[in-house]
Amino acid sequence: MRPFKVEAPYEPSGDQPEAIAALSKGFLAGDKYQTIKGVTGSGKTFTLAVEYIKLLIKNPYAYRSILAVTFTNKATEEMKRRIIKELAIIAEMPSMGGEKSPYLSDLLSLFECTHQQLKETARTVLCQLLFDYNFFNVSTIDSFFQNVLRTFAFEAELEGNYDVEIDDSYVISMSVSALLNSMNYEQGEHSQRLVKWLTQFMMMKVKEGASFN
Repeated sequence: MRPFKVEAPYEPSGDQPEAIAALSKGFLAGDKYQTIKGVTGSGKTFTLAVEYIKLLIKNPYAYRSILAVTFTNKATEEMKRRIIKELAIIAEMPSMGGEKSPYLSDLLSLFECTHQQLKETARTVLCQLLFDYNFFNVSTIDSFFQNVLRTFAFEAELEGNYDVEIDDSYVISMSVSALLNSMNYEQGEHSQRLVKWLTQFMMMKVKEGASFN
């Protein structure tokens, strides 16, 4: 019997083969965290997409617990399209016209399965992912932290129409002003202790000949 050989129009280039090999080794070893570093055009999206697909092949419902984060909206859409496209190619969907996936040989070697088994699994994963697309979470770093802030605002019982301020000096100034204003209207034990502490602090600065403002 002639050996089965996969021919793909695209091959990993540059540092991609080493990165894929290292990530595959970590995946098989059960590493919980892996970091990919690279400049623009070095294949980060390519490598992240293949790692995402590996997790889906291993568990078709893994997308519900995977958080994929990129830098830009363009990279987000590119990664989503690539994952969907490669799954469709591996599943040999009619719309792909017999195109070969550059991930195929790596996946066959990693999971030690037949071409048919991988094809059927990819088709199951693709159907499940499209059916449950709202849980296909690929977002930008900004979007991710906005979600974190919204959750924090809800937990802190703050209004949802907050503004994100990145000027530290402005935030400190506003916080101090709010603190001083609250002391004018609140007469509780906490406010009294704070007034006493501030008074002692200012008196100490006066004795030292320094500004207390």
